[in-house]
Amino acid sequence: MTTAYKDTSPTTFPGTGNATTTAFTGVISEALTKKILTERTWTDKLRYLDEFEILRAVFKFAGVRALKNCRLANKVWNVEACAALRRDSYVRLYEALEEELEVFRSMLDDIKTKGTPSPFGRLHFSSGQLKSENMDLFLFDNKINIEDFYVHEPPLSYKVDFQKHLYQILMRNAPYLRCFHCALIDNVNFGLINSKTRAKVYLPNLTEFGYWENDVSSKPFSLNFVVEILNGSPNIKNFHPKILNDRTLGQLLKRTNMTKIEDLYVQSLNSSHFPILLKLELAHLKVLSIQINRNREEHNKVSSEMLQRIVGNYRHTIEDLSINWLSNTMDTSFPVCPMLKNLIIDDWNGSLGLFDMETLPSLKSIHKIYHEDFALESVHSPHTNVEYLTIEDRIKHTFQNEIDFLQAVEEKFTYFFEYIRCQYPNLRKLDISIPISNSFITSIIRLFPTLEALTLENAHSCYSLNENIFTGFNKFTLASFLKVNHTLEAFPHPRMPCLLDLKNLKSLVLARYSRDGYPAHMVISNNAIVYGLARMKSLEFLQFNWNSELSVSAVVENLEHIDRIVIVDAFRFQPFKTLQLLKSMMPKIELE
Repeated sequence: MTTAYKDTSPTTFPGTGNATTTAFTGVISEALTKKILTERTWTDKLRYLDEFEILRAVFKFAGVRALKNCRLANKVWNVEACAALRRDSYVRLYEALEEELEVFRSMLDDIKTKGTPSPFGRLHFSSGQLKSENMDLFLFDNKINIEDFYVHEPPLSYKVDFQKHLYQILMRNAPYLRCFHCALIDNVNFGLINSKTRAKVYLPNLTEFGYWENDVSSKPFSLNFVVEILNGSPNIKNFHPKILNDRTLGQLLKRTNMTKIEDLYVQSLNSSHFPILLKLELAHLKVLSIQINRNREEHNKVSSEMLQRIVGNYRHTIEDLSINWLSNTMDTSFPVCPMLKNLIIDDWNGSLGLFDMETLPSLKSIHKIYHEDFALESVHSPHTNVEYLTIEDRIKHTFQNEIDFLQAVEEKFTYFFEYIRCQYPNLRKLDISIPISNSFITSIIRLFPTLEALTLENAHSCYSLNENIFTGFNKFTLASFLKVNHTLEAFPHPRMPCLLDLKNLKSLVLARYSRDGYPAHMVISNNAIVYGLARMKSLEFLQFNWNSELSVSAVVENLEHIDRIVIVDAFRFQPFKTLQLLKSMMPKIELE
């Protein structure tokens, strides 16, 4: 269980004595002065000198961290700070452990018993199989309003009779529910869902709905209820169905009113569904994601021409497109989409040069995923508006040893990125998920010296980055030199190309959760921090994975200049008290 906060306001509070504080207090003073001067009588003017009024005006501009500190001042400040926190804060329960749920329940009971204000009033709830009886209590607690509700696996009815009470849960939270993703099964009790006398589901504020159906012999109960939710939600804009049953998916697309849908994400499509998609009235569609079932029989496979017709049907409004082509098709044209900004193409062997300035004039970002060995690029048509490129390798390579494997991949991708430099001359952000070697990173630094954001993910194994990638010096030579010297100013050898050469780099990601749920990361060292990252003064964001060789002091003493630091997969690291100590010494660090 984690408590999460949406916080876009300044985290600095009056009294810290920096530039942010000056701007902060200036805004407050100006706001209060305008209010006082616009009042007609002195009685009205003095009203703004009331402590509550002043606190409310000030807390509108305070960040979450400051508001949490203000709760500790006194009762008056606690009341007003909690009121301000309730606007932006929420509790997120994601696959919470029993002891964490018990702590949360005790906290709610304590708030209720003492009559103290709550700093949150919203719940973002996510669970796999609703295994806990405690979950059931949260779902029916009238003191908590559910805003985001994710149940991404069919519920275990013998522990929590979720489906039986689903109708009541939705109706009780109808004024608050904004996002609802669920997985249902048809052979358990649907309770009031099947009642003919109940009121229709009406969710006025629901904007996002996702539905998973894995039962290929599906009965119509869940389908009817899903259609009712969609047609009873006047403000729904995002719809994400994942249904394996061909007939069920077809019926859902036919029976649903999608005139207001702006974001449509449909999985497991085959050729029988595309005539239905072509007939849908999606005048406001901005985001389209189409994932085709790769394991279909030959007669159900989708042709490239059919995919282009779908894209062309919504070419005037679409801004984001994610689509998986068939790897055995080569295309020579693509529909002109004047509004398209972000493109994700999966399993397609065509050339990136086909997406040129004339076809996609607004294009800013491209994400290309490879499942099979790709042909070398041949079409060259520079696109000067593209700033963000993601390359993801899902190829099943077959090599006898890792050295041959890395060498072969490095040669092909080095040539590929030479092409990318010419194709996208204004590239600012690069996200690479491929087998990575140190020499390959050196090539990236040489080819793209003006990068502002770089993400490195080793797609096939955990790989240690050599220190010279960060420092520009050989690891052993540097260690020998540091035995008799304390600074690098007198280092006798010239520095090699390294991350320090990326003078504009603001974001560096060396670890994140991979698509299988496990962290894919690069292992870094203390010297990489002290003599590398510490000298990258332009860096504003750093994300990496902790390892047992790192020291708390190396991070605290050398990374203070970085605005935001995230340590991924922190709760798997043992002993966790090491990271707890780091967090206490450097509060801005985020442990994920």
